[in-house]
Amino acid sequence: MFIGNPGILAFGSGGPFRQDAFERDIAVISAMYYDRGFLAVQVSTPRVMLTPDRTGIEIAITIDEGPRYKIRQLRIYERGEGGKEVEPIGGRRNLRMMVRAKSGDYFNRAALLEDLQAIRTLYRDHGYANVDANPQTQLDPATSEVDVIVPVERGPLVHFERIEMRGNGKTRDKVIRRELEVYEGGQFHETKLERSKRRVTALGYFERVDISMEQGSAPDKMNVYIEVAERRLARFRWAPVFRASRTSSPPRRFSRPTCSATGRACHCRVSFRACGSWSTSTSSSPISSTASSTPRSICTISSATTVTLRRPAWAAA
Repeated sequence: MFIGNPGILAFGSGGPFRQDAFERDIAVISAMYYDRGFLAVQVSTPRVMLTPDRTGIEIAITIDEGPRYKIRQLRIYERGEGGKEVEPIGGRRNLRMMVRAKSGDYFNRAALLEDLQAIRTLYRDHGYANVDANPQTQLDPATSEVDVIVPVERGPLVHFERIEMRGNGKTRDKVIRRELEVYEGGQFHETKLERSKRRVTALGYFERVDISMEQGSAPDKMNVYIEVAERRLARFRWAPVFRASRTSSPPRRFSRPTCSATGRACHCRVSFRACGSWSTSTSSSPISSTASSTPRSICTISSATTVTLRRPAWAAA
């Protein structure tokens, strides 16, 4: 229960009263009984009383669980226009096999809703984004049995109309779009949309990736909005080391995963080496330039800077 549970070692007492948490507790209790076949359960209005010392309250909840119902008949079919039964996607046998419940089992609402969600995903992966599959129950109190009927209505075939990016102030749209498995004008596909979200998240450029949808210009059109929250990606490491030998000190590196918001990696490597004169020289690639000064002592400090732009293999165009 949410109410009266201030800590991990508190068991239902001692916490402050919150109306919203109490209402959630009532809903959780009812759902627990539905999942075990008690479809006629009644949770009475709670009785609230002050404790004798008037420092707290006591809440008493009366539950009448009623009989436990078994499934007498379970029918799932696709209903077409005019209410007639039509051939479902994958066939009638496949549709029935997707529901694990059978006659004689105790009714389990959570398991049934999970199976119906798999059926909705099947239809949405075939382009029917507005599929409807809501169960209907008929109770028989005399025998404690229930008949379950699930009509499936696929609705119109839906295509993507617009796919828009939001929140990507630094990252270009094409960096996100090349990770998507769906495209504008393509047929709606729920699983590909979920995989696209995981691929964009795996880039590592964003703290959060959210996908929302709304109906487009017609019932068979769908707009998709991909909202991201960019993270700070620049990393700088600097550890100066001075040595008397002629060997190079460990390189200092600067890297940024996205260079110019194109998705390419940018690395800068700087190394210092002791030589035999007090001149300095710098070089860069691909454009090189050198500058020198008059020798001043027996110690030389030279720096060589190389900047490379490397596109990751997974981001190949």
